[in-house]
Amino acid sequence: MYTTCAFCNAKLDGDGGPSGLGVGRRIAFDEWKGRLWVICPKCARWNLTPLDDRLERIETVARAAHDARLRLADGLYVTIVGNRRVSLVEPPICAHCGTLLDLRAKHVQHARVVPEARADVAVVVSCPHCHHEAALLTGNDAQVVLRQGLSYLNTTRAGRRRAEEAAQVVDQAGGPDRLIRDVAKRELTLRSLRPERRLALEMAVDEQAEVQELEREWRDAEELADIADGTLSTDAQIEEELRRLKQGGADQPNG
Repeated sequence: MYTTCAFCNAKLDGDGGPSGLGVGRRIAFDEWKGRLWVICPKCARWNLTPLDDRLERIETVARAAHDARLRLADGLYVTIVGNRRVSLVEPPICAHCGTLLDLRAKHVQHARVVPEARADVAVVVSCPHCHHEAALLTGNDAQVVLRQGLSYLNTTRAGRRRAEEAAQVVDQAGGPDRLIRDVAKRELTLRSLRPERRLALEMAVDEQAEVQELEREWRDAEELADIADGTLSTDAQIEEELRRLKQGGADQPNG
């Protein structure tokens, strides 16, 4: 097993966790295509693992990932506090009183998820100064607001339900995207949602954001995996694709 990154030669530290690889702190996998990667801690590029026993290791990692998701809420939410600042690139100005919105996680309990044809998720936030609905946030800002606000709400005793129940709510809704759309149609405040539904919504928003982040890194990793697993036909093609991917990676932001 390799111990250094194929792209930047940095050491792949860690022990691989449940994967049994003996190396790596961050692991990515595609259960359908039978791909398993170790993510470099320095350049964030994805290093494909050898094909020999990859499928067996993927099954182990997939089971561990499922179990970790169910345990996540109880271990994480107790550390989140309501006065944590919601970090927006450009904080909006309240449409009612003209105050710059300095949002904290506890303020988001009064926000509403609403339908928006041009965005995956949209949130109407209230002004902590005048308490009127102040601005419509979409895209990344909406995700940031929801993730921090829901984390705060789910630290309360009533909100800290078992993660299994929340996972069932997501599944019954038909997945993260459909759950978010269903909540948006109702246009209720986050505070008014049932505790298990709030937790499910947080899980859905987290999963949606994670998927979007991974999609930015996935294409090059898949192309390189196709090369390594012998999809391309000639050595010349393989060398050219490797050069192109390595050069292109230098211009990409770290994940």
